[in-house]
Amino acid sequence: MKRTGKLCLWLWIFGLLTGCAAAPDASDLPAARKGVYPETLGGTAVTGCSKILKEIWRCYPAGERFAVFGGDPENSVPEGPGDIALTDTAMLQRRFFLTAELLEKVTEGAALEHLLNRNVFCAGVFRLAEGTDGVQFARQLGMTLEQTQWPGSRPQRYLIAQPEAGSLLLAYGQTRALETFLIRMNQAYPQGRILAYQEIPTKIPPRGLTSGAASVSVQKGFGSTYRF
Repeated sequence: MKRTGKLCLWLWIFGLLTGCAAAPDASDLPAARKGVYPETLGGTAVTGCSKILKEIWRCYPAGERFAVFGGDPENSVPEGPGDIALTDTAMLQRRFFLTAELLEKVTEGAALEHLLNRNVFCAGVFRLAEGTDGVQFARQLGMTLEQTQWPGSRPQRYLIAQPEAGSLLLAYGQTRALETFLIRMNQAYPQGRILAYQEIPTKIPPRGLTSGAASVSVQKGFGSTYRF
């Protein structure tokens, strides 16, 4: 009986050690998923841009939240923000209207959007390269956005802001979703700057003109006013 008990004990210990040895680590991940994002792996949220979106999303009470995902559609983060690859220029143009000229001034990015319909709500935060004029960047971005031919249901508003120095946030969607996001952004980043909070024109103005985003005044925190 004693010999049988010792045998069972050794088998149990061996089984535990085998289980520990089988645990995977980051080096076992497929090579294709490495080096896609700055300082991170696909499907995660660790950049400063993700942090900004996390702080805003954290301010939403349960009753205001809706189904979202973050990051890239191919490497998404469920129910929260995620980092995005800057190598997919077509995706960045389609989702965030970043032209080749603007992309040269971006060093990292993160995204959060409605799970089913991007035009209901979509937000992206980008880190700007050192020396980039955030206001001029925002002006170019707004003009590109207002010239967009929207497929399907058109978003009603867009927001361009600087939650922190060196960052730029673009959000667009339905008015109610944007109003809530603006309140929660002000709550998370009370010292941030709003550069534009504008209705998206139902008719595309002639090239070279905008519908007024370059001179729109907006209220921040229901008190302070910033002018683009």
